[in-house]
Amino acid sequence: MTQDTGFIGDISDQDDAASASLIVNRHHQVVDLHPSIDAIMAWPKADLIGHLLEELVHPGDLTALASLLSYSAAETTPQVILIRLQHAIEGWVWASLTETASDTSEQRQFTVTRQPEPETHPQAKEANPELGEDITALVSAQSQVLVFDQALNYLWSSAGFTTAFITEHQDLQDASLSEICNRFLLVENAPDNTAINPTHLSCDAGWQGNVTTTIQGTLKPFHLMSRYKKLAKTQQRVLVLTFSAMTTLQVEANPAPRDVFTSVRDIAHEFRNVFGVISGHTELMHSNPSANQSASINQLSRYSRKAIDLLESLTLLGYLDDDRATHFNPMKHINTLDPLLRLIAGDRLTLHRQADLADFECFGRPANFDHALLATIRTLTQLSAASGPIQIEFSSAYNFLTIIFKLDEVDAQPLQTPQNDAGVIDDLETQFLAQFDALTALGAEYRAIPSVEIEGSKRALIISLPGEMQPIHTHATDVVIERAIKQALLIEDDPGVRDLVELFLGSLGMDVTSCSAEQEVLKLPNYDFDIIVSDVMLASGKTGPDLVRGIRSKRPEIACLFISGYKHGALSNEDLTHPKTDFLAKPFSKSEFGKRVQTLLNL
Repeated sequence: MTQDTGFIGDISDQDDAASASLIVNRHHQVVDLHPSIDAIMAWPKADLIGHLLEELVHPGDLTALASLLSYSAAETTPQVILIRLQHAIEGWVWASLTETASDTSEQRQFTVTRQPEPETHPQAKEANPELGEDITALVSAQSQVLVFDQALNYLWSSAGFTTAFITEHQDLQDASLSEICNRFLLVENAPDNTAINPTHLSCDAGWQGNVTTTIQGTLKPFHLMSRYKKLAKTQQRVLVLTFSAMTTLQVEANPAPRDVFTSVRDIAHEFRNVFGVISGHTELMHSNPSANQSASINQLSRYSRKAIDLLESLTLLGYLDDDRATHFNPMKHINTLDPLLRLIAGDRLTLHRQADLADFECFGRPANFDHALLATIRTLTQLSAASGPIQIEFSSAYNFLTIIFKLDEVDAQPLQTPQNDAGVIDDLETQFLAQFDALTALGAEYRAIPSVEIEGSKRALIISLPGEMQPIHTHATDVVIERAIKQALLIEDDPGVRDLVELFLGSLGMDVTSCSAEQEVLKLPNYDFDIIVSDVMLASGKTGPDLVRGIRSKRPEIACLFISGYKHGALSNEDLTHPKTDFLAKPFSKSEFGKRVQTLLNL
């Protein structure tokens, strides 16, 4: 960027340690400021010259800044806003920004004054009552729930959440999903105990797992589940995060599956029917060998196949007392038990399988998985109306196998009404979940708590089991496939800078995919790029480093060049120490930009 050389006037030495004068040009670029800015932001004057004013302000306060910048200088009443500025040591600090008289339309002068943190955020908005009614109709206020809009900005929190996390609705206003994850230090309970990736939470398939958070210096465990839902009145699509306090459940080595004996009887009865058909057609063929026997042959073939399938199910039942843990493919067990599941539920049962699940593996006790599946189907059959359909959906995302059992119509008569320790009857969700002991025991083994969604007479029972998709190698691992035309992803919200960088990348012979916001990045069909060029601070949603971390969780080998007039606070040590990461300060020349990109591509 080119700096203007003509100033409104000299910055005087009248600024005290708590305030400083600042001048920007018509592009909102800082062109001069008083050295006392060091006492407010801990940055020397030389480091701030040339930055855009928007880059120094917290993303949640950009709306207030835009309002001030659009204010007419002809007005006589000075405008003051309270915002957060980047501090080199403390992170974000509060300051007031007041515009003083300007002598030219080319430049504007402001006074920056350090302020104490306010009790209530000045830009905080009162919760929309109608929106609250719409959301509370979807989720229980007693549950610990956070709701985000489609831009992944905070929308609503339940009373249960604010109580458990010791916070207030106003404290969360204007915060993004990424900021809230950082604020509560959400850590995924994985071997490396890494901070949870907001990209996982916001994916269309949802996410479920165990996390810990720090509340007033104390680590607390929760089971976290993210799901997209649609509000009834406004039809707005929202992201719902549900936190469940972790409880320790005892898992029996052998859960004494009474359902196993019932299942064996079901198979025995069906075998009798199958062999009755086979026997009848065999006698028919013997009694009239000259007749057209194609119909009988088809029936014999069909029922012989059915007998073999039943035998496979019966064989699997014989291992339900096996207490050993091992790697197993859940879908193979589901396919083997399919004939028995249909014996239990009849024609009402429909199974929906994601196409690539044949390569998904879990580690645990297969016998517990099989027993939970059989017991759950049998219970669902008992709870559903006589002709009500039963659907089971199997899908995977982010190393979790998610199973959703759906009932369109529930018969409330068989439901028990358990009471809690205080003698109070539990809510509908707790009552429904109490019927599925085997599924709850399976969840305890995998530290995954089943959840229930209720909509009128419909019920959905959801559980997600950790595992991993086994890689399919299409070529030898030592073969490197060189792409003829390099692919670049550009993340930049400033149209002018975006157009310029597109030209620079194009001159290097690269195909460029440009995104201006988080939503556009998340909608990309894949991240098959050779390099990412990303701004650090974006106008809304996640920062550039947040988006790059999400992409690198799937493609860690991608090179990245961060470009910005300001990098403190947004770039972590992880970002800067990645072997294929570099930072280039704005403004930059075409030759310097090209050198940095080529160096990263050659690593």
